[in-house]
Amino acid sequence: MKINRELMSLESIYQLSKFPDSILEGDLINKKIFGDSELSYYKGIEENEFRFIIRKFLGPPELVCEYITIERTWFNNDYFSYSKLLYGFYTEENPTSILYVLITEKCGQSFSELARNWDESLKIEALGKLGQILFEMQKHGIYNVGLNKDFIYFTEKREVLIGDNFWIIKKINKQNISKIIPLANKKILSPELRLLTEIENKVAVIDNINFLYSSTFSFGLLCLSMFNIKANINLQTKNHMSWFRRIFDLPIRSKDKPEITYSSNIEERIDNQFLKDIIILCLNIISSERCDYEKISLKLNVSRDEIEKIIRPNLIIQTENIEEENITDRELEQSCDYFVDTISKIHTICDSYNYELKKVFGGVPPHKIIRKPTDLKNEELIQFQVKYEKYDNLRVVIASKVRTYTSDRFDGLLRILKKGHDLFYASRCDSENIKFKEGLVSFFYAFHKDMSFSLECDEELIDAIIEHDSIEPEYNKIIKNFLGEKNVTKKETYLFGLISLTYQKDWYHFFPVQNQNYLCYKLVGLLSQNAALMAKIKNFLMKKTILKMLAKYLENNSTSFGELKKINEKQNLKEEKYEVNLEEEKCEENLEEKFEEAFSGEKKIKKNLLEKEKNEENKLEEIAKKEKTLDEIANSAEFANIITKALNRVYVLQMQPSLYGLTTFNQKILVSPFYISLKPPKSDSQAAMLLTIFHELAHYIRRINCKTYADSRAIYTPKNDKIQKEDLSGMSEYDYIYSRREAGNDAELQLLGKKMETINESAGNFLFEGDLSNLENFQIQLFNENKKKGESKTNIGKSNFHSVSFFGLKCGVSHR
Repeated sequence: MKINRELMSLESIYQLSKFPDSILEGDLINKKIFGDSELSYYKGIEENEFRFIIRKFLGPPELVCEYITIERTWFNNDYFSYSKLLYGFYTEENPTSILYVLITEKCGQSFSELARNWDESLKIEALGKLGQILFEMQKHGIYNVGLNKDFIYFTEKREVLIGDNFWIIKKINKQNISKIIPLANKKILSPELRLLTEIENKVAVIDNINFLYSSTFSFGLLCLSMFNIKANINLQTKNHMSWFRRIFDLPIRSKDKPEITYSSNIEERIDNQFLKDIIILCLNIISSERCDYEKISLKLNVSRDEIEKIIRPNLIIQTENIEEENITDRELEQSCDYFVDTISKIHTICDSYNYELKKVFGGVPPHKIIRKPTDLKNEELIQFQVKYEKYDNLRVVIASKVRTYTSDRFDGLLRILKKGHDLFYASRCDSENIKFKEGLVSFFYAFHKDMSFSLECDEELIDAIIEHDSIEPEYNKIIKNFLGEKNVTKKETYLFGLISLTYQKDWYHFFPVQNQNYLCYKLVGLLSQNAALMAKIKNFLMKKTILKMLAKYLENNSTSFGELKKINEKQNLKEEKYEVNLEEEKCEENLEEKFEEAFSGEKKIKKNLLEKEKNEENKLEEIAKKEKTLDEIANSAEFANIITKALNRVYVLQMQPSLYGLTTFNQKILVSPFYISLKPPKSDSQAAMLLTIFHELAHYIRRINCKTYADSRAIYTPKNDKIQKEDLSGMSEYDYIYSRREAGNDAELQLLGKKMETINESAGNFLFEGDLSNLENFQIQLFNENKKKGESKTNIGKSNFHSVSFFGLKCGVSHR
């Protein structure tokens, strides 16, 4: 029988005349023979590397031609991978048979190779993406009933590609399966298809088989094989009818009870509960009770969303009518143990990749790679960049493993952690009694949330651990020392710094390896203890120009800014409508209508001009009103008292690496001395302190009327006048991560005009003593002074390297 050449015609790039000379046929991978038919797979070798899969299908001409015709219809479908993997095909005709050879490229690592990787999260990601592809096929009535992990790939771009589609079945041609099923590897088939290979009257049985569920059973077997678990299905001849009756959910008359057993305990070998649920649903003996690919795709691809839906109702901060109670000692102990177990497991996960990390770093200290140095020569920079990219890829793998572990156990102690969180945020801002135990539990809560839902936070913590050679601090001892600390001020500054940390920079500051200095604050003092500096800073802040800048951050002024914004938006809308009207006039074809509209347009122009003038007057009146209000506030004794009170609540201490200043929920300001002692002697360090305090006052004033920590958390300093604060008080912390983008730099930009990275002694002196009556001249002269050479200078601009914050508890800090 001759091949139908019209059906066989494909793009010339795929059609080969013979086996390519550049490829050598390597070792046999698999071969099955049944009657006159043979299906075999070989390795394709090019340049001494295993780069191709060579599939050979030999059989009667009618059978092979029929298969070629079917496979050709898959070539241009998006949910198949031919366009990315197909190298070419050719046929060899013989009087009694046809040999059909298909060559596909290997791409990335096969699922067989991925199965040897112990990273469960990576396997779940790959299986989830495969499930999505099979779901797209399901929508078109197409099913892969023999999923072979040797020919499914997970690429470097994290794509999943199916390299062999020999066992694809479509509803309209499912009778073809009976002719080729004996060539299949039974280990990847469902029980009904295994039985089909054993019986003679295949046609009579095929109509009862649901190939979607045969496919999902094969998917379940593939999942098991990724964890080196085998499913044992005993299909002895005498049991055939019992199996069929059970599969098709018919009454079983014999005493035989078909069962599937497993070589290993699924519960012990697999951690992820979603995957375990999917496997059980796929491997149901009763065909109709197996799940489809829609459920598989949902479970494996959006498991994080599923978790969020489960826990979202519990994420809202509850402060209304909350009872005055405390975390019990037992609850505190459970919370501490839970945190220590989690962080210890994270260290273990990081430590398990030591071999891979050493290969990446190659003797270079980890921090040099992680921090991506820029002060290198071109050749060195390229080498470091290559290492960083390798590290970045490995870090994603580690972070995925961490996130899978933490999210699977997130709700394990959620009730207690959430209780401490709510109690802490119900604290009154004006109270000097800090709920230290509840604050610590609140930190544990937010830590588990960040590790479960933010890959960026996972990666930052991993950076910190690897930079410190995966050394695990004595967490239990550090926590015990904190709870037993007698110095309330040290304890307070530690707690509020802890709940505002950034993982990469600050983790080993709060949890140092040398835990005898666990607070990292040898000294904490009030700014007022340095009387001379206090007087200089207060004198600067009491200048009318400065008071007026700060006055805008009072809550009762925010509405006027919003009204100005609405006026501007309305005016812009009117101008846009007017421009549209002019465009419509130009497009009219009727001259008479154009004349009338032009005449009418002239009236509209005059009317709009009058409205515009009126709006401009209103705008100027609003601005004048705002200025008058700000002048009144700035000149009031009450506002001066607010600033004085704030200065009396400024504490000086060596801050955590990520911050120069911090405004706490209980209305205190923490600031760095920018010097080794708490009393900097030179004007550059003193000026840096002044600018930090000025920055933090914007946050302090915004929250002056807040009653609880939760209220304070919901208020932030906007980036500019036109941006209004959002009502975050009712949001879950999960929503809060994405909605909050605080920027306290607005106050500094008003004062300085532009960002200042360093300040020298001359600029520091001028900052304190300069004339602010003409702000523009002040700014110009300040930066001119700052250009002077040969003076000591202080950095006031922190780099943005790894600036992902502890989202859940962020509280208006200065990230410069």
